[in-house]
Amino acid sequence: MLLMVKKRFADAIRSGEKTLEIRSGPRYRNIWPGDTVSINGSFRRSVRSVERHELLSTLLRSLGGRHSQAGFRDAADADAAIRSCYSTSGGAIFYILHLEPER
Repeated sequence: MLLMVKKRFADAIRSGEKTLEIRSGPRYRNIWPGDTVSINGSFRRSVRSVERHELLSTLLRSLGGRHSQAGFRDAADADAAIRSCYSTSGGAIFYILHLEPER
């Protein structure tokens, strides 16, 4: 699957600094551990595991201590960035993809 990622985040994924990618929407329910994703069509990463969160609040709590792995400075940065990217009205399901270099 192709994931389009802002340059700042793509660079951090490429370097290995960012290992968590957050996505929302029904198309991501089909990503499983062992799958490979393409980042902006320029490089690939393997999906080690997938977390599913039905509420924004549980997603944000689950990031506790892992904000930098998701490319955020802190909890407030994560909250603001996620709210600016995704609708947080009812029905949104969030996925955290744990990425690693392709095997």
